[in-house]
Amino acid sequence: MSYVLRWLVGSIGLTTLLALGLLGVALAGLSFSLASLVRGLDIWLLLRAAVPALLGGWWLAGRRIGGLQAGLLLFVTGTALTLVLVGQLSGPILQALTALVSQDDQAADRLWQLVAATETLLIRLSKWMLALGAGEPAFDPVAAALFWTMALWLVSAWAGWAVRRRGQPLQALLPAASIHAGILAYVGENPFPLLAPLAAALMLLPLIDHIRREQRWATQGIDFSPDIREDMALVTLPLLLALLAVAALAPLLTIEGLSAFGQRLAGRQIREAQPLGRSFGLEPRPAPASALDTLRSPGLPRSHLIGAGPELSQRLVMHISTGDLSPVPAAVIDYPPRYYWRGLSYDVYTGHGWYSSPTTTAEYAAGDPVPAAVPQSRRLVRHRIVNQQDLGGVLYAAGELVTTDHDYAIAWRAPGDAFAVQVDADEYNVESLVAVVDEARLRAAGSDYPEWVRQRYLSLPDTVPARVHALARDLTATAPTPYDRARAIEDYLRRIPYTLDVPAPPLGRDVTDYVLFDLRQGYCDYYATAMVVLARSAGIPARLAVGYAGGRYDSAGAVYVITEAEAHSWAEIYFPGYGWVEFEPTAGRRPLARTAGIGEPPGQEIEPDAAYLTPRSRTWWPFLLAVPMLLALAGLAWEQIDMYRLRRLQPAEALAIIYKRLYRYGRLLAIQQQAGDTPYEFAATLAAHINELAPRVWSGGALAPAADEVHWLAWLYVEAAYSPHKLKPGIQAQAVAAWRRTRWRLLLARLLRSIQSAQPMH
Repeated sequence: MSYVLRWLVGSIGLTTLLALGLLGVALAGLSFSLASLVRGLDIWLLLRAAVPALLGGWWLAGRRIGGLQAGLLLFVTGTALTLVLVGQLSGPILQALTALVSQDDQAADRLWQLVAATETLLIRLSKWMLALGAGEPAFDPVAAALFWTMALWLVSAWAGWAVRRRGQPLQALLPAASIHAGILAYVGENPFPLLAPLAAALMLLPLIDHIRREQRWATQGIDFSPDIREDMALVTLPLLLALLAVAALAPLLTIEGLSAFGQRLAGRQIREAQPLGRSFGLEPRPAPASALDTLRSPGLPRSHLIGAGPELSQRLVMHISTGDLSPVPAAVIDYPPRYYWRGLSYDVYTGHGWYSSPTTTAEYAAGDPVPAAVPQSRRLVRHRIVNQQDLGGVLYAAGELVTTDHDYAIAWRAPGDAFAVQVDADEYNVESLVAVVDEARLRAAGSDYPEWVRQRYLSLPDTVPARVHALARDLTATAPTPYDRARAIEDYLRRIPYTLDVPAPPLGRDVTDYVLFDLRQGYCDYYATAMVVLARSAGIPARLAVGYAGGRYDSAGAVYVITEAEAHSWAEIYFPGYGWVEFEPTAGRRPLARTAGIGEPPGQEIEPDAAYLTPRSRTWWPFLLAVPMLLALAGLAWEQIDMYRLRRLQPAEALAIIYKRLYRYGRLLAIQQQAGDTPYEFAATLAAHINELAPRVWSGGALAPAADEVHWLAWLYVEAAYSPHKLKPGIQAQAVAAWRRTRWRLLLARLLRSIQSAQPMH
């Protein structure tokens, strides 16, 4: 390690390393704040953008390149890298390049997949920005990640550029500090994280100032001692620490704080304000408990769910008959209609389990319909349920309840959002609506969610680790619709091994994080919880449903036999116009088939790797948008390589190349040239042509300097080719810079001449 440090100091320089390190500290502080405060961002993603941007801005600042060109180059590079990082495109790019090099038959498909993935990212970002501009902001973690990653890239690149090119640490860190302060102020966080960029700026000020002072002394031939750096550090560091201490203590000096401090000095005890009723010995009494209260309390409601080991058995729970099929011999019905018998649904995730937000109970008479909107693409199912155990009065039904033949009560979280239904009967008939939508309809459902769905079913606690959000973003970045994103999450979870022999999550650990990154196995409650959390992280409304899945179908009696072994939990995703739709992330159960019939066709299975991938129309606009950007990037890169080569050649060779290019541009401008013209005569003819063209056009001010530059470059060529004296140091670099400016002006002159030639004569 010491060898590496010595090599870096020797090759880069101690002051450069210190400057880059201080800038890195400031930008790392912004990265950590973004990762902790913005859902869907992780520190690894942000650092992979900030570090290359800082180094790129610093490197370009040391090259002979204008600010506009450097900004364009950094913007194009940052856009491309942001799309690759957020969209996880490095794999598809490598596959496409490998297919092209090996001339694989799938090369075209690989390229189109890459174009489609890029198209999806750009569409998601554009929709997000349009919704933001229309005053209807919608959370999209991928679009937010694209925005913040690109913003961090730009402020990091500017920081490196401004410190090295301009020597202005305050200007360099002002954009990053402004973003940092704005975020902290908006979320109401403590401003202490701003101390990192403040300390970096204060340390950079004397460092950059002293570097410039030493450079000026060296240019003027003034001798100075290296010990002056240590003396400067002894003076500036105490002042810096004092300023930071003042900045840290200033927010604490409030009127309330000073008042409390004065009361303590006076020996008074600060008492918390007490409610008036407590002074009279009155304490609030809890409302009488209902049968659903024990199921609504924090945590998961049944002993085999998260927090305890599975306690499943073959004890009979209920019989359910639907009337879909008539009683027939057992050998005739292999695949009866598949149902999920939901009893409860949970909306609040705590990090350790689930509970329902507060509800209000409404009672209904037998036969009264549920006052809720009827979703599209549903079919009515009538089924009779006969309980074989005491189920606490919870009514179980497939899909959305319509009515039952007994008096019943619904615990509503909001209109149309039921926690559970209670019925005081062991045998009852139920009418419900079951979804029969197919994949095409769900893909077309869109994301225009009602406000109550957004508020309740996209929320997650702040304790969910960043890597969970990052995984959700990576899994769904290039999925074009909410349905495709849900299927991508479902498919990922179904690859995790299924087992009933799992330990409880460690105390204090987030359940989803523990299952996804440590345990890597589980049973239904782990799968369902992970899918709901990942879906919400991806901006998809989801909830946890608890009840029974399927059951053994007795075809002779046309009845589903439900045992405790069928106890199940699953994820439900909300689709506008269609309501809640079941998803099966548990690897131990058959995947759901999205058909428009009553049940699933016999033996229909869905391939987990390709189930949610359907042919998409190949649009050209992302490709057409990417081509100019890539060409501009390639052109700028080639120009930098060419300029570097000209500066490294021998002066005579470099100036001969520049003169040949001048001569070629003169031919493009169609100036009158004679075979025996000297370089001076050619330069005079070309300069006269430029001076004649400049007053005719609005851009004459941009063309005018080219005449003097042409004369100077021709003179330098003659001096390098024929004079016995060598050119002064630095002249070659100035000639290369002048040629770069002249070339753009000559290209502009060529364009303007073409425009004038195309105009009709009057």
